[in-house]
Amino acid sequence: MKDAENPMNKLGTNWVKDTSSSDENYPFDVKVGPHGPVVSLREPYTTKIREIGKRLIEIEMRSPGIIRMRGAIDPSVYSPVMTELEEIGLKKRFLKSQLQFIYDTVLSRQDAAQICLMHSLLIGPENSKGRNECWTGFGTYVGSCGFLCFNELFKRNTGGANGTLLLLFVRNCFEEIRDLLDPVQDLSREPSRSAEESKRTALDVLLDDPVFRKQRSMFDSLNAACSSGCDEDQLPNGSGEFAVTPTNPIPTNTIYGSEVYLSQLCTSDGFKVQYSRKGSIPSPVTLMPVDIYELSLTDGKMLGTIYISPYHKRNSSRAPVGFRLIFAGDSSQFPAAKQEQECTTSVHPRDIWSGLTLAVRRERPLLIAWLESAHSFTVSGQELVVYFGNDNLDALKSLSRESNVKTLAALLLKLAPLKISLRELNS
Repeated sequence: MKDAENPMNKLGTNWVKDTSSSDENYPFDVKVGPHGPVVSLREPYTTKIREIGKRLIEIEMRSPGIIRMRGAIDPSVYSPVMTELEEIGLKKRFLKSQLQFIYDTVLSRQDAAQICLMHSLLIGPENSKGRNECWTGFGTYVGSCGFLCFNELFKRNTGGANGTLLLLFVRNCFEEIRDLLDPVQDLSREPSRSAEESKRTALDVLLDDPVFRKQRSMFDSLNAACSSGCDEDQLPNGSGEFAVTPTNPIPTNTIYGSEVYLSQLCTSDGFKVQYSRKGSIPSPVTLMPVDIYELSLTDGKMLGTIYISPYHKRNSSRAPVGFRLIFAGDSSQFPAAKQEQECTTSVHPRDIWSGLTLAVRRERPLLIAWLESAHSFTVSGQELVVYFGNDNLDALKSLSRESNVKTLAALLLKLAPLKISLRELNS
């Protein structure tokens, strides 16, 4: 099949040039306006995009989280969509990111859904070759794509935009919108792969990426620098108080290991710690520089300075005095703000929180960043109360949307017979 016959190509970089009033299968009408080309959908796609948006909203409201989304890699794609959303009265709050605003908006209002779907792709179920069938947000079939190539879809000019805005994964509700989508066509232009090519692994594909090769080379170099480092929780020749003096720094494995160590650090009473690298200094106990980090609470209160030496065989499992390390599966970084009443469930509060965050990460990953920004939690009577500090009120507002509360409540009920309450700290 020739490239010009493939609808995916008509949504590519030359979509304006490909327009033709005699092409009945082409979804757009393009007219020259005073400020450039003006794009509008032809029927039946004008009706289809409206119905697709309506059904997706109904599906999401009925089963929150069933439609997964992935946002554009290039943030410049957001600008024209943000302008269109502002024209219908939807404005982003100052501290909220454009992508998060679009996530919150696309499946909440019919008019917003139509704007976003115009520039988005729907990712359907896998075909017999293990590739996902894909459609535009207004229903035209554009081909199939393997999961390793999803990022390539963002480079497609969809609906006249300079790239694709969103990928909406609709495989779990595909049968409910199938009748609104164009039938699958054989648009493959790829020659059959040789036996050698078919043996290529995901790592082989990644190694073709020059950015990945550069990052891997850097990581290998850092690992080589760590080969002569210590394999202990504290430098054998360290002197002075651990972590808070440059002569007794925390040993970690590369700067990436430092990030992991710091992400696991919390105060002794369980509050999360923020950190900021302030440079590096020489130290008599190591040939390599020692990094300086300032620690603070999420409310901005300074906790002090620690020193890290990132040139060792592994990360230390020791925490500075006044701190402790939280490892995977341990949710104690969210201490009980106060135990107002005796807990009526036999499940430990920490296990409830750990189970809830794990379930949200698996079932509704778009909510996990908001949930994990919570200041603290407590189980009071038959209620799990989650508190948010003044610096995370946006997260509280987003989670408090009716559909999100229903999602959290349903996931919590699978763990314990509790209701969930989201509150501002000290309210």
